Amino acid sequence: MQLNLNGKRAFVTGASRGIGAAIARALIEAGAEVIAGYRERSDVPFGTAFHCDHKAPELPEGPLDIIVNNAGIWLPTPVAGDDWEDNFAAVIDINLLAVAKLCRAFALRARPGSCIVNISSRASHRGEAHYAAYAASKAGINALTKSLATELGPRGIRVNAIAPGWVRTDMTRAHLDQNPLPEPLPLGRVAEPEDVAGPALFLCSDLSQYVTGVVLDVCGGAYLH
Repeated sequence: MQLNLNGKRAFVTGASRGIGAAIARALIEAGAEVIAGYRERSDVPFGTAFHCDHKAPELPEGPLDIIVNNAGIWLPTPVAGDDWEDNFAAVIDINLLAVAKLCRAFALRARPGSCIVNISSRASHRGEAHYAAYAASKAGINALTKSLATELGPRGIRVNAIAPGWVRTDMTRAHLDQNPLPEPLPLGRVAEPEDVAGPALFLCSDLSQYVTGVVLDVCGGAYLH
């Protein structure tokens, strides 16, 4: 067993920035060929750019060994919000339904030894006031991951998820600038995208060849409080 992805071809969604870009870079450095999916920003820093529309998501052509479903949005859905219905639908469409479609498309053509890694969130466990749609979409990702792991395991396809806590990205930067440590963390800091890329690389490699159906918490020890 080794952490060597030479000869592997991976598709990472939401790879133009943040966690997705960090994962794409880690996979490339481990030897994989990476197709970097984007929805709006085409200037992906690592890998070969590929447009992925969440309304009708498609996989790039050719064989794939790895898919990392990272693309997502974080919109407020307070119960009294004027945009509740529109925002709720948008979050579920992008964060859950599009991921399920990509997982299905990947599974229909995946070979034994392939793997899926879905990016969930700690919000899936704890809930998140004013962001119920986001938390619900990520809880759905956890259930999707476990269900597909059971269904696809006999074909030699592994399916796992990562549930990060707070990560400093463009999406969270404004909030974290106001609240540098939004919850007690034994490690004393919020995560950087690279802190999530390492566990993702592990789940994509042969080092985790007997790991499936897992939702791996990457939260700096937040659960200890």
